[in-house]
Amino acid sequence: PDFGCSYSGTTAYPGLVLNALGTDQKPQHNPSPPPPPSNWSGSAVQITSAQTFAEWYNDVPGTNTPVPGSIQLTETSPGFFSFSSNDFTPIGAGNGAFTTELHTFFVYQPGQVFSFTGDDDLWIFIEGQLVVDLGGMHGSTMGSVDLDNLGLNPGTTYAMDIFHAERCYGASNFQIETSINCFLPQ
Repeated sequence: PDFGCSYSGTTAYPGLVLNALGTDQKPQHNPSPPPPPSNWSGSAVQITSAQTFAEWYNDVPGTNTPVPGSIQLTETSPGFFSFSSNDFTPIGAGNGAFTTELHTFFVYQPGQVFSFTGDDDLWIFIEGQLVVDLGGMHGSTMGSVDLDNLGLNPGTTYAMDIFHAERCYGASNFQIETSINCFLPQ
């Protein structure tokens, strides 16, 4: 019920998920989200319930179908890597309503930045903590995290978990830009 074009928003609506991943390593629905940002307008409800949100990133027969894959980043200039699509529709997405779930590790080095630009929900967690919150239905919006601001230790490996949703297909923008030069499989 959370997918389709019955919900709307003009920009990201932070606070729809809790700041930490759950014990299942998935985002947790915030039962008491904050009011929307002052520059926001759209549907008052963005996620129906914790139960409907639990279907987004968990395999539910008859509701969704997992399709494994990977995203290849390309070095676009020395030290900067990118993936960009303005019609991002993974294999098996069918009607254009889908979620994307990425899990990886990276070795932190000072100066690293990770940016995402896209539409509809996007949450990035590092070591299980929310660092980019572009939740809600919205047009293409950018979020970025300067890893130097997270208190990470140089040379240490950290987990990065990315959760994206395309809930109303009209355009599916999905762009990653980063100076992280090595992601490790999880």
